[in-house]
Amino acid sequence: MKHPIKLLFTSMLTAGLLFSSPASSENPLERSSYRYLNQKCEFSYQLPEAPRSETIWGETPLPITILTNPGYGEVAEHIIYKTASFDGKDFFSYETYCIFADKRVLEDIDTRLLEVELENQRKTLQVKNHVIQSQDLPKGLKVGSLSGYVVNQKTQNVTSYHLKIMRGLKSIMLVKVSYNSEYIENEDLFKAIDESFIFEGR
Repeated sequence: MKHPIKLLFTSMLTAGLLFSSPASSENPLERSSYRYLNQKCEFSYQLPEAPRSETIWGETPLPITILTNPGYGEVAEHIIYKTASFDGKDFFSYETYCIFADKRVLEDIDTRLLEVELENQRKTLQVKNHVIQSQDLPKGLKVGSLSGYVVNQKTQNVTSYHLKIMRGLKSIMLVKVSYNSEYIENEDLFKAIDESFIFEGR
């Protein structure tokens, strides 16, 4: 049975951490026919167009520390969707990692561990202005999210960072998003993708 994932990223606007700007009335995914699906992954979502994908094998380090790579076989899929203007000032990066794991291993990962992992990711990215939250949702789903931003001291450009970890029954997904906050279209696209997530709870 499919379940929309209700816990969205904490908005920097509602948290009082960023300036407010009007949202666009048009859904950036309205004309999109691409939805990420993988039989081994319990999470699906929409993107404006087909992304690039990479298989992660047993000998490759995992992008999170709360799971140990079993050391053999196909262990995860990495999805990369990126756009940028010619001068690089306007950019949007959306990456996900769906990691396939044994149910018994995933049962040991609670919301506290999700927040610990998000804090470790935050330190790596050096995001200082941030909000972390987590929540238990129906059908065994646990979700943790981080939203923050970094101001470039030379250019004063603001980069938004959003991370989410969703722990299902047989897979766990890490979402990593970054974009130039001065372009409202980026915020609209991020929100549209986030709201398109579905948990294929079995």
